[in-house]
Amino acid sequence: MPRLKSERRIAAGLSAAVAGDAAMAHAVVPCATSSTSTRSLRTGFVARVYALRDVVLAELAANRAKPFHAIATDDAARISVHIEDSADAAPLNDGSELVVQVLFKVTAKQSEVAVVTVAGQFDLRYARQFDEGKVSEEDAKLFYTINGVYNAWPYMRELVANTFTRLG
Repeated sequence: MPRLKSERRIAAGLSAAVAGDAAMAHAVVPCATSSTSTRSLRTGFVARVYALRDVVLAELAANRAKPFHAIATDDAARISVHIEDSADAAPLNDGSELVVQVLFKVTAKQSEVAVVTVAGQFDLRYARQFDEGKVSEEDAKLFYTINGVYNAWPYMRELVANTFTRLG
């Protein structure tokens, strides 16, 4: 399984959108490509077929590289946050279930030096709820790459916020 191969900064709007509405768990996050509408339709089809049933924290690692007193708090020493994520999936029981593994790594850096890092994996289990036809491997990959990360985001955000706070 690929580990944390793509790095992207998550826009503040995504966390705001996810923060308040559990009904958004099946929403589709469009890709920023010229074929956005086609991808959204294909991902929407898979999202109708599979419903999120369970989210489990499978792995967690946290590290504070500097002692608490060594972290500068003045404006000149701003902290930047870098987020990496990736997803992989495997169908189970002849496609009646889909298990998506979402890997994430969040690093707080000060002057380009890592101060705090939290990394882990969430396993998301989706169950097939409708038999609207065959889900192609390409459509399933598009679904778990977009929706897997999107559905795991509130759990990652809560875990990272609490862990960052506890690490100082």
